[in-house]
Amino acid sequence: MKSLKARFQNRKTLAWVIIGGVALGFLVFRVAFPPRKVPAVSISSIRAEKGLPVTTTVAEAKSLDIRRSYYGLVRSVKIQEVTAYLREMVESVKVEVGDPVRAGEVLAVLSGREQAAAAAADRESVAEAKRDVERMRVLFNEGGVSRSELDQAVVRLRALEAEMVSSGTRSARTMVRAKIDGVVTERHAEAGEIAEAGRVLLVIQDTGSLEIEVLLPQADRLYIVGGTDVEVPLEDRIVRGSVKRLDPAADPQTGLFRAIVSMPPDRALLPGATVEARILVKRSLGGVVLPSGIVQREGDESFVYVVSGDVVRRRVIALGEGADDQVEVRSGLKPGETVVAEGSSALYDGARIWIQTDEPVSGEKSP
Repeated sequence: MKSLKARFQNRKTLAWVIIGGVALGFLVFRVAFPPRKVPAVSISSIRAEKGLPVTTTVAEAKSLDIRRSYYGLVRSVKIQEVTAYLREMVESVKVEVGDPVRAGEVLAVLSGREQAAAAAADRESVAEAKRDVERMRVLFNEGGVSRSELDQAVVRLRALEAEMVSSGTRSARTMVRAKIDGVVTERHAEAGEIAEAGRVLLVIQDTGSLEIEVLLPQADRLYIVGGTDVEVPLEDRIVRGSVKRLDPAADPQTGLFRAIVSMPPDRALLPGATVEARILVKRSLGGVVLPSGIVQREGDESFVYVVSGDVVRRRVIALGEGADDQVEVRSGLKPGETVVAEGSSALYDGARIWIQTDEPVSGEKSP
């Protein structure tokens, strides 16, 4: 009788023999009957079965703002050209370009010695004339002088008073002052120079009250009225203004109409800068509006593909104005109709389609 150890070894050997036999049998089977390859399904066959892949959108009726862009010059509503009233030497200029000033502030000082002396002499002459009039009145009451002599003294006093006011004004104008609140934008005077009468010494602009001047063609002028909305793109935002006034007549040389746009204060709006002004010239209400990229063009015709069941129909449409990648459809399409949004490049009238719902169509990569 075999020992227990011998029996265990015989069973282990038998197990390996069985495993080897199964593996050999499977190998022989695979060699005799190889697995069949599943043929690859082509994109063309999928499209032939399901149709051309497209995405769709529904034509909607909505308003569309039609704007025209014009470039205009920013300017202040209030501007003061500070001029010299007298021909005098400039003693000092107290402001620089960029300095804020207040109305009444002294901006420059002109030499005023002669004016001051003349004003002082006129004041003394008026004081003496007043004393003469008082003496003449006493004498008139006592019968020492006639009424005409008293009247002559009064007339002389009035003339001297007028001359005193004039000389005082001339003396005061040697102190050149601001008439408005604003910022100094130009400086044309230095100490030691001669300021001729009427010469511009400084320019002050009120930066808190701004406007834009633009020129409009007649075709757009007909649609624009006072209060019309205006968009001005500045850096990363849109600032809104409105048309303040319009010239009733065109410039005879250019044929253009001037429009003044009122703007709120903004740090990016600077006097003298050129900015874009998008003026609302028309508002389309209740018509069909489509993204302009949907519309196909062939020659002089514009068309879209309208979905009808699982096929599309080529539909010629008439377009109106466009703005911000949107275009109005004047005729050829009704609200609620479904049109092809993407994938129309391979379409034709009557083509069968496969509407995609998850992601947009991207050429041949999507079946």
